[in-house]
Amino acid sequence: MLKSIQDSFFQYLRTVGSPPELLHVKPELYNELLLTKTDGKYSLGHPLTQDQPMTFCGREVVRCEELLTEFEWFPKKD
Repeated sequence: MLKSIQDSFFQYLRTVGSPPELLHVKPELYNELLLTKTDGKYSLGHPLTQDQPMTFCGREVVRCEELLTEFEWFPKKD
């Protein structure tokens, strides 16, 4: 799953022309990402406090129940 999320990051970059800022994921996937051990390759970070967001590929990960897919990249929120 981590590889497919990373691949989709670069697909977004190629398609849109700028990197996405937010990764929206279903709550189940968010929990899975929290449990995933990383070797640093994917830049998966665990939040240290409630105020510090989890990141993937250096981008903030947001839980979103309404997604049609497991995850989706989005531009920066206004």
